[in-house]
Amino acid sequence: MFKHVHLIVGVACDKEILQYKGIGVNNDHERCENVKHCKWVDEIVFPCPWVISEKFLDDTDIDYVAHDDLPYES
Repeated sequence: MFKHVHLIVGVACDKEILQYKGIGVNNDHERCENVKHCKWVDEIVFPCPWVISEKFLDDTDIDYVAHDDLPYES
């Protein structure tokens, strides 16, 4: 959709979904499949850490992170 943009979507694993949000609606495989079929997604990172470190950003060459605004402990 945007020129010069490579969209990477991180998908959290079941363990972290349960820890931070509670019981999930979809399991690991279903979440990855849902994201995989979005036409704007270029790459999926699974499992993606819930708490993003600078090292993770550097290792995956990510410039910007968007996350929901719920007040998670991390």
